[in-house]
Amino acid sequence: MNATEYVLSLDELFAPNALFAAIDSFRESGGHLVILCGMLASGKTTLVQAYAAQRGISDVSSPTFSLAQCYAEDLWHYDLYRYSTEQALALGILDLISIDGLHFVEWGENLGEICRKLGIMPLLNIEIMEAAANRRKYRISICTC
Repeated sequence: MNATEYVLSLDELFAPNALFAAIDSFRESGGHLVILCGMLASGKTTLVQAYAAQRGISDVSSPTFSLAQCYAEDLWHYDLYRYSTEQALALGILDLISIDGLHFVEWGENLGEICRKLGIMPLLNIEIMEAAANRRKYRISICTC
């Protein structure tokens, strides 16, 4: 699994950039599940907001208390922070991520493992490695295992 790293200021995040081009390329090649990893308040929701803004979608907020939100019929956003893997599965997350569209899953590390075991591939993993006041460092990798 090869990884590519991007360093972006928050201003750059809301402008066309290589990170979003990589996400679009992943989607165009048939991928639909993006796992977002990073510490609490590292910018996972901000990344989804910026990606959505590039597509003319506004009013994106964290689905922390609702598990899932859908924007513009094909952009999905999940937050598993408050849910165990078992709870997310019981609530039907595997059914939701099978719906056509691009699915961003915050705190989805465990879901990624389940998807690998079930053969739901490929997965795009985006790890926020560094979160400074006005810049973020991302590591992006595609898992096809």
